[in-house]
Amino acid sequence: VATSIRFQNNLSDKVLNPRLEVRLSGAALDKSSVRTISEEEYNAETGQAVWNLVSSAGNRELGPGESGQVSLDFASLPGTSLPPGANEITLTFFMTGVPVGSSAPVSVSETRTVRIASQVNLSSRALRSLGPFVNTGPIPPQVDKETTYTVVLSMGNTLGDLADAKITAQLGQGVSWLGGQDIAGET
Repeated sequence: VATSIRFQNNLSDKVLNPRLEVRLSGAALDKSSVRTISEEEYNAETGQAVWNLVSSAGNRELGPGESGQVSLDFASLPGTSLPPGANEITLTFFMTGVPVGSSAPVSVSETRTVRIASQVNLSSRALRSLGPFVNTGPIPPQVDKETTYTVVLSMGNTLGDLADAKITAQLGQGVSWLGGQDIAGET
């Protein structure tokens, strides 16, 4: 996930020693995948990326309305290695600084959640001599003689629960549906 973090001083005064910190957490996070422009900015042990911000002139301050941007890249663990229900990565942002004329720092924070999408797999097989049904009729099929087949649809989900999942299929011309069987709780 390529991330651009934009910041801006929305105070009417200059902010001295501005600092931006991002804490990455969640069982889905691949901690070894986190990258910043400068590797010193990220601490894998704490899961924190820290930037000591500078103005466009290179000073450790941000003038009123001055803004900037930093970048952060990260990835989730592979879907096969994620624990059940672990499909989120949380980013918590903290920005601090000291306004000119004040001794007390100001800070703001915000949290964003990245949800890892499920990957649904679907496969179908047409069976004649295997499967849950006894099939009949000539092989190869002959005109005006019924031949039956078993069609097996299989669906898998790599991560999380799916709601209202539905599989539909269409039969070709001259093909009739003879009924189905409840297999493993599915119809």
